Amino acid sequence: MSDGGALVVGKSRSNDGDVFGAHGAFDAWVVRLSSSGGVIWQRPLGGTYDDFFYSIATAGPGTFLLAGSTYSLNGNVTGNHGFADAWLVLIDEFGALLSQSCFGGSHIDGAEAVIPSPLGGFLFAGSSTSADGDVTVNQGQPDYWVARIADYTGMGSIDRSAPISMSPNPASDRLRVSLPLNEIAQITIVDMQGRTAMRTSVRGPEVWLELSGLASGLYCVRADLDMITVQKLLVVE
Repeated sequence: MSDGGALVVGKSRSNDGDVFGAHGAFDAWVVRLSSSGGVIWQRPLGGTYDDFFYSIATAGPGTFLLAGSTYSLNGNVTGNHGFADAWLVLIDEFGALLSQSCFGGSHIDGAEAVIPSPLGGFLFAGSSTSADGDVTVNQGQPDYWVARIADYTGMGSIDRSAPISMSPNPASDRLRVSLPLNEIAQITIVDMQGRTAMRTSVRGPEVWLELSGLASGLYCVRADLDMITVQKLLVVE
């Protein structure tokens, strides 16, 4: 990353320590680290079943394309063709989920590497046991699979219209977070040195967070729902 840190992808089956917001089984996991190795933010992505990230590529200024595989049909995943699909996810530098798409057929498919294409769009490589859907032919169990996606327009964009608000700002002892009815969000508050000051799960439509333990200063408040991420700067007086 331009600040000397790093963006790392992989998998996680945890929901403690540095990991929170797990969906179930293995989650695909993306972590942003500071130049000193501290966790600035992290995000498990996926659904009820096993999901993995294997590769990452820069997609444009402040955007990144993550490639892996998914067995899920819910949570952050839509459009799965069958047992397992190659899964391509577009995020921004703050971890907001911009779009995602599944590629494959009715059997086991996955993407293990992704790079920008010199002709535009991107290339991914992996393996496939399908012979239907996005896969034209199968020579055996499994095949190498290489695909070029001409652009990002084929990837499903995320509906970011759900109302999420935080007030007051500046705040002193409490922060009100308003969410869509009955939605569960992961709330993370990070100081300007990248240290996590608070993280908790809340349920809509409204919850008050106690801020009395936070020192005065500027913080980043992040709310993660399944398909929506909202970030705001908060002044604590």
